[in-house]
Amino acid sequence: MVQSRNQPSSCLSCSSGSGSMKFVLSVALVAFVVLAVAPAASGARTLRKAGESGQAGGKFTAESDRTITKVVKLLQKMLDNSKQEGEQDRELFAKHKCYCDDETAAKTTSVKTLMKQIGLFENDIQQLQGSNSLLSSQVAQLQTDMDANAKARTDAAALRASAKTAFQQEETDLTAAIGQLGQAVDVLAAIGGDQSLQAAADHTTFMANYSLVNLRSSVKQALLAANTFLAPAELSKADAFLQAPFTGAYAASSGEIVGILKQMK
Repeated sequence: MVQSRNQPSSCLSCSSGSGSMKFVLSVALVAFVVLAVAPAASGARTLRKAGESGQAGGKFTAESDRTITKVVKLLQKMLDNSKQEGEQDRELFAKHKCYCDDETAAKTTSVKTLMKQIGLFENDIQQLQGSNSLLSSQVAQLQTDMDANAKARTDAAALRASAKTAFQQEETDLTAAIGQLGQAVDVLAAIGGDQSLQAAADHTTFMANYSLVNLRSSVKQALLAANTFLAPAELSKADAFLQAPFTGAYAASSGEIVGILKQMK
């Protein structure tokens, strides 16, 4: 469509060039005719002075008149053609100017519209840049939180593994302590440590014959295994029982220790 609208400009250029060339040729032709006619007119005037009634002079005058008439007609025709071409050039120029005005108005409107769109796009770009910065900060914070969470999970797993190991060890120790408590209770019961004061007095000879070293070894192992679960008062009684020498009051102390051990068992 632009090519077709540009066509008047091409036509105007071609027509202007053709009209100019024709005008130059016309001027050259007129000059040539004038130069050719001038000597003939001068000769005609000379012959008229020599003899106005001569046959040769009259014939020459008639031919000169016809030549001038042809030149005049040719010049008139050239003038008419020049006027017609001038009208055509003015028409083409008007069309071209109208085309230029329309194109200028359309391009001006298009430029204004595009400038508005550019402004809107610049605003959108600024908003997107701000949103990108905010999202980048959020991503960095989320990455930090994820790293902290991963470290917390690793630490928790290590803590659970350590607690499991400690629990298994404590379970093993408690199981062994339960067995030793049972043995200590059985030993004390066998030597009469859980009897009343009167009954314990009857077993004085039997306890005198029992190895105190073996008794203390068994009871000590049981009490040491369970000392973390004894109250301070109970722990003091157990230590006093283990360190006290064998006397007549041993029966009362051993009965109390048997009660503590049975309660723990």
